Amino acid sequence: MSDSTYIVQPVRQKLNLMKGFDPKHVTFIRNDTDTIRLSLTQKSDGLLGEDVPYSVSSDNTVTALLIGCFLLGMLALSVSRQFMVRQIHNFFYVPRSVADMTETDYEINVQTFLVLQTALTIGILYYILSRFALGNDYSQMSQLKVIGIFSLILVGYFAVKKLVYHIVGWTFFSAKNNDQWSKAWLFLTAAEGVLLYPILLVQIYFGLPLQIAWIWAALIIILVKLLSLYKCYAIFFKHGGGIVQNILYFCALELMPLLALVGILQITGNYLKVNF
Repeated sequence: MSDSTYIVQPVRQKLNLMKGFDPKHVTFIRNDTDTIRLSLTQKSDGLLGEDVPYSVSSDNTVTALLIGCFLLGMLALSVSRQFMVRQIHNFFYVPRSVADMTETDYEINVQTFLVLQTALTIGILYYILSRFALGNDYSQMSQLKVIGIFSLILVGYFAVKKLVYHIVGWTFFSAKNNDQWSKAWLFLTAAEGVLLYPILLVQIYFGLPLQIAWIWAALIIILVKLLSLYKCYAIFFKHGGGIVQNILYFCALELMPLLALVGILQITGNYLKVNF
């Protein structure tokens, strides 16, 4: 056995121990002066290595959606700032007549857009929860498609709730009360998305632990539900003293649809994980 064998063999063994290193890409060359030179060769696709872990903060799709939500949200708030301030100031006051409700169709459309933003924000939040907390791997699908599916489910959820509220209100309550509740519900849903958006940004770009982010998100959702319970009582049941009816109304039209939404999102996430 030549002297070069005693030199090459230990080097080759050390190279084999290197993590992610392919020994097939190593060539030992011995020249005329008995000097052994190590030559690394690679295929057209390069040397093998470890994949970089997926990070939402480096996802261009999520970043583009967040920037779009921010710009459009700021535009919507800038053109209806006085209306939003008036809504907050008068939230605990129920107008006596329809003439006291000064919302225009343009302002209502702005709130409708913010409701769509709320659906997109919650859709991104659930995408992060589903991927990192529930372990659903969507690497075979585009992130835009997954977030779009979750967001469309939330848009459908809000649309169905709006329709059910209209049917129930038209059946049991006056047109004035229905109009008051419709505008209050739009405002609360829009405010929910505005409050959730900063939590989403902090979690993605500043490393807020996912568990803490979802605790804060849950607290905001609970706060919005409690305000909805109060507003529902103030509009529909305050003068009749129907506390029990108010609780039943709230459970049937707020809590039950929310539980159904959670189940639908989980089933959809599992379906996407298995079939795609």
